[in-house]
Amino acid sequence: MPNKSCGSAGVSLAIGVYLGCATLLAVGRRRAPEPMPERVRQQARALRETLDPREMNARQLRRLPGIGWVRSRAIVEAREAHVGAESLYWEDLRGIGPITAARIGVWLQGRGVDPSIPIAPGAAAD
Repeated sequence: MPNKSCGSAGVSLAIGVYLGCATLLAVGRRRAPEPMPERVRQQARALRETLDPREMNARQLRRLPGIGWVRSRAIVEAREAHVGAESLYWEDLRGIGPITAARIGVWLQGRGVDPSIPIAPGAAAD
């Protein structure tokens, strides 16, 4: 009686060799990369720009973790309205607690920005 397992192993090996060769041939025929769309170029430029919490507009603030449209506009308004002697920090803003402030700090630090920079400097800092 013939051994059936040997026959299926041979077929499996042949299929594996065929697929391996087909993969190698496909890898050798790479196409030239397509030009980058303008939208992607603009996003890349925006990521390279300097991130300064004192100068970020509402759209840029939305990139921060935990910050959406409403909070970003509130941050800009609070920064523009701030006139006190004390500097304004993330934790001082309504709706931003210590966890969100920590996430923002980690995000900024990961991009080379000092997370201890105030959002708005106080009058005493001038």
